[in-house]
Amino acid sequence: MADDPTTMGSDEIPSDDPELTGQLDALEALGSDDVGDAEVTVMPGVEYDAAETTLLPVVESDSPVDDGQTMLLPAVEYPVGPEQALQPAVAPFVPTSLSGMSDAEAAALAAASLPSAAESAAPHAAIPLPGNVPPESKIDLGAPAGVDMGPDRPTRWWLWTLIVVLVLGLAGGGVYAWWWTNSRPIRVPDIVGKQAGEAVQIFNDVALRLGDVSEVATDAAPIGTIISQTPEAGTQLKPGARVSFVVALPPTVTKIPDVSGKMSQDAQIELAKARLRPVVVDSFATTTAAGYVVAQLPPVGVELPPGAPVVLVVSKGAVPSTVAVPHVVGLPEVDAGKLLTASVLRPLVYRAYDASIAAGIVMLQSPAAGVAAPYDSPVQVLISQGAVTATVVVPAVTGQSRASAAKELKAKGLKTESRVVSHPTIPKGQVISQMPPAGQKTVSGATVGLLISRGNTAEANVPSLVGTASAGVPVAITNAGFVPVLVNVPVSQYATGTVFMQFPEPGALLTQGLPVICVIASSAP
Repeated sequence: MADDPTTMGSDEIPSDDPELTGQLDALEALGSDDVGDAEVTVMPGVEYDAAETTLLPVVESDSPVDDGQTMLLPAVEYPVGPEQALQPAVAPFVPTSLSGMSDAEAAALAAASLPSAAESAAPHAAIPLPGNVPPESKIDLGAPAGVDMGPDRPTRWWLWTLIVVLVLGLAGGGVYAWWWTNSRPIRVPDIVGKQAGEAVQIFNDVALRLGDVSEVATDAAPIGTIISQTPEAGTQLKPGARVSFVVALPPTVTKIPDVSGKMSQDAQIELAKARLRPVVVDSFATTTAAGYVVAQLPPVGVELPPGAPVVLVVSKGAVPSTVAVPHVVGLPEVDAGKLLTASVLRPLVYRAYDASIAAGIVMLQSPAAGVAAPYDSPVQVLISQGAVTATVVVPAVTGQSRASAAKELKAKGLKTESRVVSHPTIPKGQVISQMPPAGQKTVSGATVGLLISRGNTAEANVPSLVGTASAGVPVAITNAGFVPVLVNVPVSQYATGTVFMQFPEPGALLTQGLPVICVIASSAP
């Protein structure tokens, strides 16, 4: 092209350019109504097709293009109104070839790519021109079409969400920790009956603290256990609140519990729990089974200081008939005593001198071995004291009266020890046997034991001993044919040294040889 103008008006088209002149004629053929007052800017290299209402620019390319082919690119129409900014209307890209088409076919193809009259009449989004940008307009700073700006930068919304969640979690955890430590309700546990150390551990486990601890002497609870608490169990407190309690101390006195009719072992355990000392005395009882408590002395409810004795009379069952006396001559004193006791016989020990028998060995016994003796009856045994110059010969007093025998022995410089027992044939008051026997040599001042007959009776009435002095009690019980058992109990309401209780009761008919128990008042410790 000879001319390369930047912009030309319609009246400046060179008349000598046949190509431009043909294109202009095609535009004028469209009619003035289609063009309006728009100015047409003719650019170099633009072909104006008479069948199109838009400009179809022909883009030159370095690549070879076949002759007779024209590449149609999207044409842009720039209608300019008196109050509008430049508004482009973009038609679809229609790449095609016009080779071999008639002018009518080419025009029809171009018309198909144009917008309809309604679409053309619709307002277009205004594109502000440089230097004439309205204040309310926004400029799209996005990447140009076809330009790769790299991967989109990921958003950080999840990070902010995580931070918010963590902050809220820490704040909520702090509030909960404060509530748990300072304000949560704690139910007071029940500590009554527990030891003080155990209660303190329980308080620590539930975040409570130990309050005041007091002590009260009582026999209503085991020593060292908690008998009451403040506040009571079940009360709700805050963490760190204090709980007080009262601990049981041993009382200054204790009451005797009722153990009558219980097994001996159980009764002893119960007395020990009451801090009393059981003293067991076995006796025959026809109405109480063996091994069970027949009576207790003092009786139920008496207040005694801790450690005081309480007598338990335990039944041995019904009184048996007779037992065979075992042979104990030649045995040591200790062994002979054990054998007789195991046979339910009562050994009565006496001593004499004999050079032929070693000291501590049984020289004689009465009744002799094999004799049927009443159950729990006495057996006399004579123990050697070894060699000594014996100058006194024991006289024979068997069969004499008690008074006569005692008088004769005294005349020989000997002492007397008497025991009263039943005998079916020997009259009451006569000597049944003596130990040492008649003719035995002994020293002056030695003791001779006498068994005195009570007559043909196995039972006797228990003497009344309550209120008597303790010094004469053993003799009174022995003379009645019973075995004395004396127990001192510290009480203040009775005269010291006197009997304030006995068992069996005075006047009771009791088999001779059985024990009679007397409780003697002693001074309180």
